[in-house]
Amino acid sequence: MKLKHFNIFLVVVAVILAINLFYPLKNIFDTVNYNELGCSINSNEVNDIHLCCSEMAKFSSCDGGICKNSGYNILSDDNMLKYCEKRGYNVRF
Repeated sequence: MKLKHFNIFLVVVAVILAINLFYPLKNIFDTVNYNELGCSINSNEVNDIHLCCSEMAKFSSCDGGICKNSGYNILSDDNMLKYCEKRGYNVRF
């Protein structure tokens, strides 16, 4: 590889890193609105997403976004599940 091509490659990498510094690429490709995430615990709407994730992780299994136990249930959607999995919560659906 010629030195000229290597320098052009380095400039392109530097530009991408500079763009990523001010506009993180994760935010560009992530379409989930975290302000709208939440769950329903015993028919009460909960907007604390970390509470929802920790409560869903307590169940051994859930089906279709519904975690049920005797007198205790949690309803959530796929975006909430993906968020919990991304953050490392052990949610089993």
